[in-house]
Amino acid sequence: MISRCRSASTFGGVRRGFSLAELLVVIGIIALVLAMVVPTFSRSPALAKRAVCAANLRNLAVGFASVLAERQIRSDKIQGTAGASWTGTIFPYISYSNKALICPEADPHTEVARIRFTERYWSSQDWDFFGMDQSLPPFEGQPAPWNTADYVTYYDSGTVPTMWKLNEEDYVIWRANSDVGHNGMGRNKHLLPRYTPGENPNRYWILFEDQGGVWSSAEAFGHDYNDYAVHVTEQAVNTYTMSFYEFGSSDANNGIVADTGLDMWLQEGSGDKAGVGPFYFSDQATNYGKNRYDPPRGVHQILLLDYELLVCDPDAEGDSEEAFEKNVAPRHLGKCNVLYADQSVQVQSPEDITPRDTAKYELYWKHTP
Repeated sequence: MISRCRSASTFGGVRRGFSLAELLVVIGIIALVLAMVVPTFSRSPALAKRAVCAANLRNLAVGFASVLAERQIRSDKIQGTAGASWTGTIFPYISYSNKALICPEADPHTEVARIRFTERYWSSQDWDFFGMDQSLPPFEGQPAPWNTADYVTYYDSGTVPTMWKLNEEDYVIWRANSDVGHNGMGRNKHLLPRYTPGENPNRYWILFEDQGGVWSSAEAFGHDYNDYAVHVTEQAVNTYTMSFYEFGSSDANNGIVADTGLDMWLQEGSGDKAGVGPFYFSDQATNYGKNRYDPPRGVHQILLLDYELLVCDPDAEGDSEEAFEKNVAPRHLGKCNVLYADQSVQVQSPEDITPRDTAKYELYWKHTP
């Protein structure tokens, strides 16, 4: 009997693997494909962040346009903006959201100015309300006194600060039961309780006593003016609106001071029923720098860009700490996003916009009013 099973070789078929040449060709093709695909995948996160950054700048462009439009409409413009940065001015026009101020490729600036609220006397005594636990002795490193006791305790100790915090409900009660005016806080000290958050903890009052014993300037200089109050609304972190109310006529001044040294002093009001303000105060962290010059709306000149300082001074000397080449931030694959006053956003290399080049300085930076 003849078997019907035959090997492949019986019919002339040959089993063999890939030749060396074929393997090299396949490996070469795979390597070529990987060389094309892998960089694209590795660049994708960076490209996505660059797109987010560009969207941030477009949002800020809308905010700047809103600021300019309102300033043209309102005769009083924007009342009292104190702070070292343009971010504070634009903040309410971007819905008090700092996301648009932060480039996703970098951490926000840590040196953003902190708003301090203070009163200064003839003797230059200076209390910082918002940083009370870092203020002058004897409260240094301790909780704010209005969170721990009533006012009379500190007043009688001779170490009372020149300010006190009340929630809105307690302030209404205090005003209804106190005889304000000359030395209003001193004469009504027994009516000032320890601070507790009211119905809205973001709204409260600060009362100021401009004399009170050894801790005031009155003993040294003989001055004792009428006390006053400030109504505070916290809009967001490090963002406040304040209205100032006098308990009669006073020569005492109060003001907002930024850590960078910028002061805004507010003179006395015109009585306990009339307030001055509200004034708006804010500083916010950002990764973008604004052109030192204010380019006219609609022109193709630089307004904002990826930068390490809040302001870009195109006139700064190359060897200074504020020099363009030391602070420009090509975070996006060696390039930076640039917002122009015509609201366009472009991705450019630092060399494309350097103010060291005279032609580029004239084209992108310089503005002659």
